[in-house]
Amino acid sequence: MSTLGPGPKPCGGTEEFCLSWPGPEWCIGNEKDVAPIGDSEGPLPVDPVLIPDCEDVPRLMREGFHWTVANVIREEGFVEDSPALERGWNGTKGGVPFLRSRHFFLRDLQQPPRWTAHLHARAPNDAILSSIRLEKLSVDTINVAAAWSLGSKLIYFYNIANPQDAFNAIYDDMSMEGWWHWPRKRQHPKAE
Repeated sequence: MSTLGPGPKPCGGTEEFCLSWPGPEWCIGNEKDVAPIGDSEGPLPVDPVLIPDCEDVPRLMREGFHWTVANVIREEGFVEDSPALERGWNGTKGGVPFLRSRHFFLRDLQQPPRWTAHLHARAPNDAILSSIRLEKLSVDTINVAAAWSLGSKLIYFYNIANPQDAFNAIYDDMSMEGWWHWPRKRQHPKAE
């Protein structure tokens, strides 16, 4: 998903940020090439991307961005043909096509909710998609994280391939909690 690079904001009228785990587009310079989120011991050939949407990204930087599987709105999930196929992208990794996408929707448990999120993952087939377990995701395996302001300006960026180039244009090197990959304040969370 090209929206994770330092370019224009992906969509919407609120502040947004993205978290991307190992996948076909963000592995450059990284030996990890698949996300460790299956119910088997080994990694699965998927590329999960979480896109939270909120009114106040700086607040989530200060307070931390926290979520677990309890935030998943189970009734809204679905599987579909990969949107990348519609754009003519063959979506392959090591010759394996990413033909299908699984979608999860999440919401902050605080009332009123401070954020909502859409997590999607592409994979070669439905068997792999059905074995995705969000509790296997962790901040330790995030490849890319980016945040945009209301004015579509890039305000935060981290790429595992070039961690020395990470920046937070709002709070510089302030330590952050939860799913913010850099800079870390405490123990790294999982989606358990």
